[in-house]
Amino acid sequence: MRLLRYIELAVVLAVFALAAPALVVSARADNKVYDISVEGSPYLGAKDAPVTIIEFLDYQCPHCAGAGPAIHRLLKEYEGKVKLVLKMYPYRYRDFSYMAAEAALSAWDQGYLEEMHNMMLEKSPRLDKSSLIQYASQVGLEPKRFRVDLEKMKHMKLIERDTQLALDMDLYSTPAFFINGKKHLGNRPYEYFKKVVDDELILLKRK
Repeated sequence: MRLLRYIELAVVLAVFALAAPALVVSARADNKVYDISVEGSPYLGAKDAPVTIIEFLDYQCPHCAGAGPAIHRLLKEYEGKVKLVLKMYPYRYRDFSYMAAEAALSAWDQGYLEEMHNMMLEKSPRLDKSSLIQYASQVGLEPKRFRVDLEKMKHMKLIERDTQLALDMDLYSTPAFFINGKKHLGNRPYEYFKKVVDDELILLKRK
């Protein structure tokens, strides 16, 4: 009988250990409200939207690609209420992360940021140079200008600025979201982001 109780206890503890990570990630990463400059950063959505989502991302990261559809849906369903600011945080050991970041910023220069951003997340991890040029052509970018930007890594200073900011903030994984300054880590379902945005809009109405 005692052995059976030990076995039951072990099973309960094992189940709790498996469930614990899910419980942890369903909450905010911490209680701090971060003040992050968005000056000079590309963004999608309304400039003066009441809810700002800052995303540190790597286009070759599978978790960033996984979160992409939820964020895209959020921007569509909360049009005028949500703005997505992009901070480039390419992982140094992924083959095409830096080039993909440059591709996004080159598209930003040409007015096709949203199209290229969505395309790269959809096609990730296939982000080699020839594929990026193909995607750029499909979304309407001027191909010669785009190729030159990739070859020269025109926006490298901006990429390095964002990367250093992430390191200074002790961010070591992507995606990392800051929704009106509040940190949320990892790939989350649409329902999670929706609740966070709804809560922020309610808080703003009370002010």
